[in-house]
Amino acid sequence: MAFYLFKLKKFYEQAEINCKDLVVSIPSYCSNVERQSLLDACEIAGLKCLRVINESTAIALQYGFFRKKDLDAKDARIVAFVDFGHSKTTITIASFV
Repeated sequence: MAFYLFKLKKFYEQAEINCKDLVVSIPSYCSNVERQSLLDACEIAGLKCLRVINESTAIALQYGFFRKKDLDAKDARIVAFVDFGHSKTTITIASFV
């Protein structure tokens, strides 16, 4: 993972996008050891990981950020996110105002 993150960092540097801070999403079933190994990989790659969040949280944040104009301040919108993967299925239900 450290090698992959290092190559990703180099790719962005070649595109003249210099950013050393990142937020990484991880599946919710991962253990604390796996989360720590991801943080260690970021450090080895020379990146500063600001936060490790669950992928379902990342999906909900992305939806809320890009659909901000569609949301009503009075009535909550309840949205279900379904992720069918090759080894797991995750359903996340979120409420947006």
